[in-house]
Amino acid sequence: MNIKGFVLSWGMLLLGVLMNVFGIYVIKMKMNSMGGLQINSFMSAITYFFALIKIPLVLVGAVVILTAPLPYAVALSRMNLSVAYPASVALSCLILLPLSVMFLGEPLLWGKSVAIGLLVVSLYLLYK
Repeated sequence: MNIKGFVLSWGMLLLGVLMNVFGIYVIKMKMNSMGGLQINSFMSAITYFFALIKIPLVLVGAVVILTAPLPYAVALSRMNLSVAYPASVALSCLILLPLSVMFLGEPLLWGKSVAIGLLVVSLYLLYK
């Protein structure tokens, strides 16, 4: 595979993944700062989500998530779905897990560490 083919397949796949990861990370970060969603009533849930979408970074994150399928579509036009989809899920996990541990204070348990190793092996086997 030449450089152009690699960029238009794996590069676009990675760009789509990074866009999704960025969007979901900033939304989760802002939700953490707002506190958990308390569903006491339908109106309380609506109020929570309206407060959430008033935050500019959340809007940016949502737009990024909504546009992430564009580079992913470019990648899919050049890759097998049986490779692209599992790779995108694995890459999302490999990027989000360290961010969650480092910046959101989520615990890194031994099971997650094993999962990271298995994801790296699976990505290697998918690429091969």
